[in-house]
Amino acid sequence: MKTLIASRPGGPEVLALAETALPEPGAEEVRIRVTVAGVNRADLLQRSGRYPPPPGWDPRRIGLEYAGTVDCTGARCILRRPGDRVMGLVAAGACSEFIVVPERETLSIPANLTDVAAAAIPEAFLTAVRALWDEGELTPGEAVLVRIATASVGLAAIQLAHIAGHPVAGTGRDSARLDALRALGLDHPLVEGGGMVQRARAAMGGAPRVVLDLWGGGRLSENLALLSDDGRLVVVGLLGGNRDTLDLATLLMRRQSIRTLTMRSQPTEARIALVRRFERQVLPLLAAGRLTMPIAQVYPVADAAQAHRDMERGDRPGKRVLLLATAAD
Repeated sequence: MKTLIASRPGGPEVLALAETALPEPGAEEVRIRVTVAGVNRADLLQRSGRYPPPPGWDPRRIGLEYAGTVDCTGARCILRRPGDRVMGLVAAGACSEFIVVPERETLSIPANLTDVAAAAIPEAFLTAVRALWDEGELTPGEAVLVRIATASVGLAAIQLAHIAGHPVAGTGRDSARLDALRALGLDHPLVEGGGMVQRARAAMGGAPRVVLDLWGGGRLSENLALLSDDGRLVVVGLLGGNRDTLDLATLLMRRQSIRTLTMRSQPTEARIALVRRFERQVLPLLAAGRLTMPIAQVYPVADAAQAHRDMERGDRPGKRVLLLATAAD
């Protein structure tokens, strides 16, 4: 089969399609014929050698999220059958013609979603669910601030929090892009810049209980100043770097907490529990058309290097996806 690999750590030019062995599923695994794979920031970091997958996964193989069709099942599988349309996450190697995953980690694709649409869902929405409720511990009525709202996890978090009845503010650098997110449930668009704490509190009528941060380094003090007392800062991304300083006295006196998360290093049973909860609580919303992820561009897998270049430029919102086979209509 063909697999997208990074031949060595480096820029987009190191991406290539390689012939690899067809994987065989274990007793509780399914083999999936991948039609579409999502492109994520983690792929760019892995390609450059800065974000290797967990031990046991080939660091050359690129891709975290997939959509496709079950090709065959292991002897003890009971949830899936050949021909079932599924989507989900893997630690590496989703940009392959075939992948093997634990059956219980797969998600059914709602009938109203194409494979292209489905491949843009798992990473952003599973991360947002975990960030808002597992780490952020949101309770009814609490306000949320998302930095950066125009990133895919931000787009997912805005919609999920809005549907759950939470006031939502979001930041970004482009006012037009932010205003467009009102249709997804963004109550308070805030352009990044000076006076953020004062502007956010004026717009929201107070301090948010949860700040979901995709930026990372350089904004820690400001994020904590944005938070209410007893608030929770959830760090999901490090677009701005991985270094910062912290005033422990202020953190202590205001009883705030800092949480972090990554998806690919979770233990298997934790991933399965999240997927099964997502299936119960979020898949019905996707099937009803109440959640969406804009698609920025669709590329053949042979153009993966261009997809990575375009993502690095960040010139348009939404997800980029790679076609590995003819996607389901």
